[in-house]
Amino acid sequence: NPKTGLGMLDGMFAARARMIRFLIVSAAFGVAAYVFFAAANPFHKDLFPHVLATSPQAPEALVTTVQCVGTWWSDRSCLYRNLYVRQGKLVAIVANSSRLGQLASSKNFGDITVQLSDKFRGEWRPEVLVFDTEAEVRDLVKASMHNGTFELVGGTAVFFQRLFTGNVGHMLFDNIYPAFYALVKFGRHAAQPLTLLMDDEDTGCRTGPPRHLAFLPDPSRKTGRSYRPVPVRVLDTLGQGPNGTALVEILEGESPEDTLTINASWILDGRPRCGEEVMAAFSGRRMMYLDGLERDSAEEPDALVRFEELVVGSGLAGNLVAEPSTLAIAGALPPHGATAKFRDRMMRAYGADDAPRGDGPPRLVIVHNKRFYQQDTRLLTDLVEALNREGLANASYIDWSKAGGFRKHMQIVGATDIYVSGPGTALQYAPLLRNGSVFVALGFRRVDDGRSIPSFMEQQLAGGGTPYLRALYLDSAALMDYHSGNYTPAVQGPYLPRAAVSDLIREAIRVFSAVVRPPIPTEENLSPEGRLVRELCRADLATCRLAHHQMNTWLGPTVCRAHIWPELMVYEVGGWAPGGSKPDPKEERREECAVNRTILRRLRREFSLPGFGAAEEDYPEELAHKDAARWWGRPEVLDLYRR
Repeated sequence: NPKTGLGMLDGMFAARARMIRFLIVSAAFGVAAYVFFAAANPFHKDLFPHVLATSPQAPEALVTTVQCVGTWWSDRSCLYRNLYVRQGKLVAIVANSSRLGQLASSKNFGDITVQLSDKFRGEWRPEVLVFDTEAEVRDLVKASMHNGTFELVGGTAVFFQRLFTGNVGHMLFDNIYPAFYALVKFGRHAAQPLTLLMDDEDTGCRTGPPRHLAFLPDPSRKTGRSYRPVPVRVLDTLGQGPNGTALVEILEGESPEDTLTINASWILDGRPRCGEEVMAAFSGRRMMYLDGLERDSAEEPDALVRFEELVVGSGLAGNLVAEPSTLAIAGALPPHGATAKFRDRMMRAYGADDAPRGDGPPRLVIVHNKRFYQQDTRLLTDLVEALNREGLANASYIDWSKAGGFRKHMQIVGATDIYVSGPGTALQYAPLLRNGSVFVALGFRRVDDGRSIPSFMEQQLAGGGTPYLRALYLDSAALMDYHSGNYTPAVQGPYLPRAAVSDLIREAIRVFSAVVRPPIPTEENLSPEGRLVRELCRADLATCRLAHHQMNTWLGPTVCRAHIWPELMVYEVGGWAPGGSKPDPKEERREECAVNRTILRRLRREFSLPGFGAAEEDYPEELAHKDAARWWGRPEVLDLYRR
């Protein structure tokens, strides 16, 4: 039952690298100091300038230490000092007497287990290599230095797994933002430059020009080539096999450096890496890939890469993570304010953070959406012409796919006062607007299981997650053309109501002109559906917590991880419908997500929201208790509680 569930959940969820040299450079305070110069960046020959002012004679400065925040592995983040890459794996190198050494001895790694991406990957922790003494750690590092295979990555790095980076919205708010939020937790978000360490190839990246890596000549090494490859553009090839050559252009971020001829066998296969240009700009052009380090280790088994600081653990933060109790993306609200900090860093990286607000009418953009029908697009372009003609706004209709590259997009967003958009990828730039701007959510008619409902989708990102903006929503009944019970299931075709859209955008102009004063309370930035879900969670926190973990972890039905938008719960669609829905249309099996239907239907009446095909009658409490018994009795819930 809900009370038992609450107790259960309280317990459950309680310079291009050539070689590394160290030099004896001077004596200070009568003690010889060793200074290490590391050029660990595989993408830029001198972007990793750093000096390590600790000596190999001080072994305690080389062992791994860790500080973690967060009570549950899926929302925990950890800050490691002196974490290493050894033989392609991230490794904590410790003495037996250290805390990490004791964890390794007991094989109890729960306190340092984290999640690398929002909810579609599993748990992660580093391997732990234990020595009897700290002096042995020093000897391991000295041996690697002696072999010329030791690298230092100075400053702060963050490690994460890439997810669906072929889509700009996922790239921003399911990749970079969750990692950035982990940095915010430790006050490392302003690190400049920042190293991004990424794991694996992103299976969601299938497009984009291939980027080649190539080794460069290095006569000081036995192989005659560099230890670490760098990005190149292949201009020409001559011959094949071991005697073939290639003319390549060495790339420094976006600018060519020089060309040279190399052995053709030194070129690695090209493959797309989506979002790389944006990630490079955001980080200060410091990116590393764990699969590349693993490849390098095959040639140099004794190589060590030491991260001075590395932050890891970005689970339960991102655009694909639902937070029904707040309807705000993790980290957005005080004390962290991570979405505003993320915006500031991204816009600063593209020089789009200081666009002045003019004295004339507000700059308004209406963003094209793949969900619009031709008549919807015509309605919006007509409205743009009317607003310009009346002098109410400096308005434009924008299709981002035809508006230049990401840099141009940021310049446009940085100068925008009012951002009008439907859901999905089109609205993902809204969180990058300046303080005091206005976001207008047009929504769309969503069809699931033969029913059509009003849907705004990502309001936990643009709305609840942006307290520095004012969010306005198209009326759901107007969106559905719902008048006096006129409701057509699974309706298709043009859906934007001309009068309601015109009135809403003109209201946005008035709101902006009256001056928006952040922070905006979360509930004022949500649709009625979003506010209802928050109220539902207040009324039954236990069931809400279970729903939260069904939507965001492997705890429970798979359909719940897909049906995360608040309107699906409010209108009892998909996994939230009585009896649930089929995760696979070819199967008869159905899956159901946890919701207190008794309270939900009462709140729909209080919010004056029709069911749009959902049952309107009261849901008996005895049925709600039976539902709860099924959810709380699921084997994975009980098993997780026991563990």
